[in-house]
Amino acid sequence: MDDMNTFKENYMKWLNENIEEARISDNIFRTTLPFLDRNNDMVDIYAIRQPDGLYRLTDDGATLNDLALGYINVKKEPNSNILRSAVMSYAVSISDKQELFIMSSLEDMPLKKHLLAQCMVHVSDMFEFNARGAKGAFTDDVRLYLDENKIRYSADMSVTGRSRLYTHYDFVIPKSANSCERFIIAKNSLSVNTSKNIIFSWIDTRDSRKEDAALYTFVRGAENISKKGQSDALSALREYDITPVLWTDRATVAELLAA
Repeated sequence: MDDMNTFKENYMKWLNENIEEARISDNIFRTTLPFLDRNNDMVDIYAIRQPDGLYRLTDDGATLNDLALGYINVKKEPNSNILRSAVMSYAVSISDKQELFIMSSLEDMPLKKHLLAQCMVHVSDMFEFNARGAKGAFTDDVRLYLDENKIRYSADMSVTGRSRLYTHYDFVIPKSANSCERFIIAKNSLSVNTSKNIIFSWIDTRDSRKEDAALYTFVRGAENISKKGQSDALSALREYDITPVLWTDRATVAELLAA
């Protein structure tokens, strides 16, 4: 699209204007990022300088404590397995105090903050499927759908984009003689903010690929899709050639993904 570069510039400008930084003490720094959790609150990341010069980047326990307040027990299955898979995908660890954290050098901090922020939002999204009474993660449903339709894939892939930042994709379908490389993201629900993040990450990924590639975003919350926020989010994805797939309509793309 002709306005692709303009979109990236506007997105980076928006990020710069909405990122807040504060020094808490001599060795502790807080960064507030405009990525929203399930409560539509921006996420805070704390950088704690260690004696060896590395930094411990942490959410200070906010993500898992919020799930606990919503009566989500992340220590029991299937939640424990879902949480374990999520943090492994982003190379994030969980402390004894239920903090999501990652160690970083000063040079790697942009990348590590990006990974931790993505992980925080991803884990916060666990609340959605629990609220709906689901028996497992939505990614498990998508995996079963791919298997049933004999669609080959690799799961839990982190891909380096043009910015050298990593983006996590739930599934990647390799290029074939009949189709380009295809990426899949599974979302329990969709908001305009989530859509913006998907669009930027996808543009960053696509710019780094040597050949054509396509992105499919599977959305489980079809019953709420008529709400203005979700409808606008779907329209935004389509504007940037990203294919949204409502879970109720998943049969319509099976042949395309299997090609």
